[in-house]
Amino acid sequence: MRSTKTIVAFAVLGIFLVSAATHAQERQKKVAASTQGAARYYLGSLGGTSEELLMNVNVWGFVLKPGQYMVPVKTDLVSLISYAGGPLEEASLKRVQLIRGTTKDGEPTVFTVNLQKYLEQGDRSLLPTLRPGDTVVIRAGRGYGFKRVLEYVWRIAVIVQAYALFSYYLKRS
Repeated sequence: MRSTKTIVAFAVLGIFLVSAATHAQERQKKVAASTQGAARYYLGSLGGTSEELLMNVNVWGFVLKPGQYMVPVKTDLVSLISYAGGPLEEASLKRVQLIRGTTKDGEPTVFTVNLQKYLEQGDRSLLPTLRPGDTVVIRAGRGYGFKRVLEYVWRIAVIVQAYALFSYYLKRS
């Protein structure tokens, strides 16, 4: 009897959590759709004396200081990554993603930018214009996963070696 009550309680809790999550997602879509205009710009100063129009943008991934940044409206992608401390050594600059808010159908627009090509050619037309709420994602390069696996193998080898030495000296004494 007690287990039946427990199962029913968990089922009701599960239904409640699913409905709450669905409601939160729908509300988030409505909020995102309602904030597509000028309300996403701010007037402020970034250390200077004059005020300028600012916007929030996000930087994720393999940069020195990922996070949310308040930047001037005319900031380009390279400057934004520079504000974030620049790309880390493991970063792939060939496939930087720019995720732009939601469109009318509720889906975000994703651009892939080859910053390596920009650095080689210097052609500013390769850089997309940033908008408020954009998220820039810099992923790891191809060798990063292999490097991580080697680090774990090395750590395990050190532990095995330490155990073997400990066992060897324990048997000798």
